[in-house]
Amino acid sequence: MVTGKSGQRKSAAVALVVMASLALPGGVLAQSGRDFTNYTAELARHYPTAYRRYLSELPAGLAALPWLHQLERDANGEVRRFTVAGRPMLYAFACVPHDCANNSLDLLFAPDQSRVVGLVHLETKAGGESVVTIGEPTPAETACLENPAIGALEGSPTCPPS
Repeated sequence: MVTGKSGQRKSAAVALVVMASLALPGGVLAQSGRDFTNYTAELARHYPTAYRRYLSELPAGLAALPWLHQLERDANGEVRRFTVAGRPMLYAFACVPHDCANNSLDLLFAPDQSRVVGLVHLETKAGGESVVTIGEPTPAETACLENPAIGALEGSPTCPPS
């Protein structure tokens, strides 16, 4: 048995984790649009076909950039569920650590991993921006990927917003 203030905090933390895990299957947390077990850095492990498709679509010069190839853990987000033009899609985000505003990746992929599209935003040496398209996004997918607030949309959003 755990005693004292430290033990009480540990017990409270364990209770919260248990309650949250019980809520996941069909509860409020599961309906939030976020996939709490998968992050962009884990794309290769949880969505191997989508990851291979993504890499095959990257131009050779970009595939050599570690942050785009490895999708580093400290500069990415949770994989989220979206509806794009009536179809379920998953959204993933990654960026250069400490430089997300200038160098980022937004990906949309089908839950069955049959389709991957995205946009890579890169800062040029002249200080401008270069945008590289991954795959062949539809107009609705492009509108969703170009939405600067895409990562902040709550729930299981429909994209583009109606």
